[in-house]
Amino acid sequence: MSRKKYFALFAFVFLLGASLRLLYFSNQWSIWWDEAVYMAMAEAYGGNNYFFEAFRPPLVPFTLFLWNSVFDYSLVSSRTFILLLSVLSLPLVYVLTKRVMDEEAALLSASLLALNAYSILYSARVLSETHTILFNVLAVASFHMGYKNNSKGWLSVAGVAMAMGMMSKHLMAYLPIAVFLFFLARRKLNAFRDRRLYIIITSSLIAMSPWLVNNYLDYGNPFWPQLANIGLSPPEGWSFYASVLPQFLGPQGLLIPFALVGLKKSKHAEFLKFNMLAIVVGLVILHSVAHKEDRFLTIFTYSLAVLEAAGLMNLANMVDQKRRKGIIKKIFHKSDYGKIVSIIVASLFALSFAFFSALPRQYEDLFYRCTNEINKLPKEKMSTTMSPYFSYFTKRFFEQLPWDEKDFSCPNLVKSGVNYTVYYSSGWYESREKAFLEQTKSCTTLVANITQNQKCLIFRVEK
Repeated sequence: MSRKKYFALFAFVFLLGASLRLLYFSNQWSIWWDEAVYMAMAEAYGGNNYFFEAFRPPLVPFTLFLWNSVFDYSLVSSRTFILLLSVLSLPLVYVLTKRVMDEEAALLSASLLALNAYSILYSARVLSETHTILFNVLAVASFHMGYKNNSKGWLSVAGVAMAMGMMSKHLMAYLPIAVFLFFLARRKLNAFRDRRLYIIITSSLIAMSPWLVNNYLDYGNPFWPQLANIGLSPPEGWSFYASVLPQFLGPQGLLIPFALVGLKKSKHAEFLKFNMLAIVVGLVILHSVAHKEDRFLTIFTYSLAVLEAAGLMNLANMVDQKRRKGIIKKIFHKSDYGKIVSIIVASLFALSFAFFSALPRQYEDLFYRCTNEINKLPKEKMSTTMSPYFSYFTKRFFEQLPWDEKDFSCPNLVKSGVNYTVYYSSGWYESREKAFLEQTKSCTTLVANITQNQKCLIFRVEK
């Protein structure tokens, strides 16, 4: 197939992926918890220290602050920035995978990513997932190009990309661990004398140095944020993977075993093995963190797309070698047609994932309902016991409470002058919830209990 044909097919895939992201963006307007935090942190970089959660990596709010310094600071503007990054990941996958593997693998990988339900879902969210996918693509592909070709430039790009990934999401620390293990597997003890390893480490540390220095000054440990969330959590252990991983992989996950066919003889064997290693290391790291969500699996999106693309190519070749009679023979007799059919099949596999997804999740739906109910109330004289989160859910018309969050007594509540107050609990603050209900029962009247289980409560304050 000529390069023009490949490019034409990628252009179609790109437009389809961009259109699906834009369509999803236009239908999702409810802001949720973590988006509120990132938007608040972005404002803090601009000097309005409304709220800042230092535990979170800084890159998402900082890049959001740079974007909003030029464009309007709003939910639409912020999500547009994330949307553009998600769309940018598609040509990045195509260009880099073409250099690492070939044009067919690049086209299939881009197709799988363009129609990946999780990539589409988080393309409209002010969250770290889109940043993670973008830097993961750049880091994985650049590392292998640099390693294979002894290129200082690509190794440096890989190191910087890994640093940017870790400054977007702590879990991206799985990738430098996978890189180190890859060097050990390939070079054994000679890995410690391999200058390529030190080029990656040095470039990564230089790129992260402002964050590391700040962590050291604030917490006495440059790697405190990465280490603070480590801790085995058996209740979310294997049951988490059993329930979420099949949903995340979808039907196209069935293609991954076919990537192992002829792996030893494959000219891309080394790259495929590295992606497999990265996924295994990532699953181990994810298992060791105390808090898990299905979106955390997006760190594997690119590696999975590469393996699925390789599996699909092997499957097409297996059918081609059979040379069956009738329509199958006619389709696969010429490789060009076989590749086109492969792309169509890949698209159908990826698109079918939407039917297996249970999104939006239950607690995300809770945010929708809470936000919608709160927006029906007057926009003045309101407060919340969980500011700043609901302050941003409702576009910041709440005022922060003028007292310590642990003191919800009626004198403080009445003195604040608010007419309504909202309590939100995600189940992690049961003791605080009980304190709030006990201390305010003499001066508040329940207006709405959104979920009937004391998760989102709206009260009118009786003066």
